[in-house]
Amino acid sequence: MNDSWTKRVLPRGLLAAPPVILVLPVVMLQLVVSVAFLQRHFEGVTRQMTGNVVLEIDYLTDRVAEARDLDAAQGHGGAGSAAGHAGGSAGCRRSVPPHDRRIFPT
Repeated sequence: MNDSWTKRVLPRGLLAAPPVILVLPVVMLQLVVSVAFLQRHFEGVTRQMTGNVVLEIDYLTDRVAEARDLDAAQGHGGAGSAAGHAGGSAGCRRSVPPHDRRIFPT
């Protein structure tokens, strides 16, 4: 154990040790903060995208349920088809699930 990897990696001289002591903690802190920020950002984007998909599926389900026949449900024509509708998803009944899978505390 006399020839450990730390002795091979760490500097031996007095002039090389202080830069390592100053730079290494800054780099480690920046890495941890960056990972926490990116994870929180991607979880927020995923939550928003999931909510949008839920609203779109609910909207399409409502439009198919309101269609009078198969062609209208598929959007192939007719005054009541989904293709001719230029509205939003107002009036949706479902909401986004409230649970959260965040690892880092806020």
